[in-house]
Amino acid sequence: MGRKSREKQERRHAKAERFRERQKRAQEGTVRGCVICRGHDGGFLSEEHPVPESLGNTEIVLPNGVVCDRCNHGALSNLDQTLQQFFPIAIQRVLKGIPSKAGKLPTARFRNGVLGLSSPGNIVMNTSERKALIVDPVPLPDGYQKMKMTVTGGRRLTPTYASELSRSLLKMAIECAWLDHGEKILEPEWDHVREAILGERRAGYFTCLRTGDPNDNHVQLQYWPVIREDGSLIVAVVVRLYGLVMATDSRNPKPIMPLDPDEAIVIKFGSDLGARSEVA
Repeated sequence: MGRKSREKQERRHAKAERFRERQKRAQEGTVRGCVICRGHDGGFLSEEHPVPESLGNTEIVLPNGVVCDRCNHGALSNLDQTLQQFFPIAIQRVLKGIPSKAGKLPTARFRNGVLGLSSPGNIVMNTSERKALIVDPVPLPDGYQKMKMTVTGGRRLTPTYASELSRSLLKMAIECAWLDHGEKILEPEWDHVREAILGERRAGYFTCLRTGDPNDNHVQLQYWPVIREDGSLIVAVVVRLYGLVMATDSRNPKPIMPLDPDEAIVIKFGSDLGARSEVA
């Protein structure tokens, strides 16, 4: 057998082995149930990214068999999209040229236009405004330019929107917890986190710092499972995405520690607020 034929056969064997492993994990998922919905009938053939691929994550991945395909392609996909379209993050995706999961160039939509890339490294703005939205450019010694951009942000940060963003952070937290703790995350004390992720009505909050570092390239998630005095579990999570710091937790209707309103936005949501926006 020649070298090329041998290499071809080895690739075929490796592909068959990967397929067998994938099918084995899918079967294990059917028996164990989805870490999010706990269902057994949603299919288990797809991988899941705790931090969305559209935010640059290609390394931290849950193998198939952990999250069912129904959750992965449904509720979780919607939460990933909500997070990537959050205006401060959408702007950073454009500035850093982070493509979508499908490989498309990023865009940031605001109320009077769209900021995007015509090609990697070439930022363009399309707007119906007659006045200039980018003003006062100042050349910097390193070859960059500092400028002001006057736009009206994207989707209004209502309680409903804050709830969706909170759910997206909890989704990332429970999936990273699976990587750290495995099947312990299937215990009933984590059920309230699953219910929150899937949209169960609850009182909660979403907070983010008002300012960030546009030159920060870090993606960092920290979570803390804490047992309260009454024996119940609470999961707090802080996410730093390209200079933007966001936080929430799984039970409290407001942050435990008071936050300076000049430094942080806090949006509360829940049945006690109805459709009213409450900003602390």
